[in-house]
Amino acid sequence: MRWYQDLSIRTKLQSIVMVTCAAALVVAAVLFTLYDRANFVREKTQDLIASAKMIGSNSTAALSFHDIRLAREILNALQAKPHVVNACIYDSDGTVFAKYSRSLNHVDFPPLLAILQSDVPLCSKIRLSEAFFSESFKLSPIQCSRSFQ
Repeated sequence: MRWYQDLSIRTKLQSIVMVTCAAALVVAAVLFTLYDRANFVREKTQDLIASAKMIGSNSTAALSFHDIRLAREILNALQAKPHVVNACIYDSDGTVFAKYSRSLNHVDFPPLLAILQSDVPLCSKIRLSEAFFSESFKLSPIQCSRSFQ
């Protein structure tokens, strides 16, 4: 502590100002990072919801006529979104009607009841279940998975 007492008042004031400014910059950087992360996750979730609604509205004809090929074509439009990893459409019985996977690995989608009762995890992946309504189907959910990596 003796070395600090030997410093001039000007040097002491400069060091106090420098430490205060450095602390303020660190706090601001942390807050900007947290805000940016929250905003990023919210925007990506909204983008995934919009994609699910688009797929849902486009697949009503495929569900009405039980055309699996058309439903797969509609889901293959998700190739334009490089971070969408998996997606599927359930029919009114709760069985998987059509599915899409970016990788060639086999993807098992959970049962419809488990999807509708679960929360949306927001960690390294987002799993979204978006339900849409049409005249012939009371509830036809679509599930999409998105990776942030």
